[in-house]
Amino acid sequence: SQAIADGADIVSVSSVHGMWDAEPWLVAQIHAMRAGVPFVAGTENPIASGTVEYTLPYSVNGVVAVGGVDVDANIIRGVNIFGSGPADAPGSSNLAFVAPGDQMLVPSSNEGWGPALGNGTSLATPLIAGTIALGLEKYPAATPFQVLQAMTRTTGPDGQAEPFWDGPKYGYGIAKPAAMLEVDRTQFPDENPFCIYYSDDPRCAGSSYEECKWSLMLPVPSDIWYEKEPADNPWATAGNAGGIAIFALLVVGVLGVLAVAIIVAIVVVRSRKRRTSE
Repeated sequence: SQAIADGADIVSVSSVHGMWDAEPWLVAQIHAMRAGVPFVAGTENPIASGTVEYTLPYSVNGVVAVGGVDVDANIIRGVNIFGSGPADAPGSSNLAFVAPGDQMLVPSSNEGWGPALGNGTSLATPLIAGTIALGLEKYPAATPFQVLQAMTRTTGPDGQAEPFWDGPKYGYGIAKPAAMLEVDRTQFPDENPFCIYYSDDPRCAGSSYEECKWSLMLPVPSDIWYEKEPADNPWATAGNAGGIAIFALLVVGVLGVLAVAIIVAIVVVRSRKRRTSE
């Protein structure tokens, strides 16, 4: 949020957090959307989280979620901290792009500082942010959202084409900076292609909000453009209820997890006390 207030054109975050951190990320994305700033975030690495699911900030509505591929364009694979695997990086139900994220030159390793090879979505994420920056540099008249529109149309083998979402692991495909730079970004709508603007968006047809391949529907546009009249902002009335309902579900889910954790802790403590007394 401070970066946006300071005039940043792009925000890139190579970090993942759990739902207990939801509010700060939602606020940051509201600020980003109001300012027209792309919020780029890496998704989870191959089974890196073990049994804990980390979904923020990449799952927030309108965030440019990024995955990683290797030199053969396969989804990066790996094992988790417990040694289980290997498995593909899981991607995300709102994945935007994938970028190189394997055997990348990094400044340090587990042994210390010095050139090394690394992998992960954390390395792919800034490449997407850099691609957006290239688009803005070459076409100053284009907006960041128009650059994103161009990127979704230039991932295929034939130059510019209609956007095609290829599932939660590849999203719109592998970003191609050179191909994107060949098209005039100003011809595309100044609209974030990764944001669900209406509760009845056809991209979510037949799916629950949680299963919608683009996002979890938060923040809703009435959070972002709260000053608009209902006639200009359909989410200001009935549509907003969908977002509120999802937020309620998320809160209930988090509280449910906390309740289970508390119950388990109580059972463990009582079990220990019982063994001590015996």
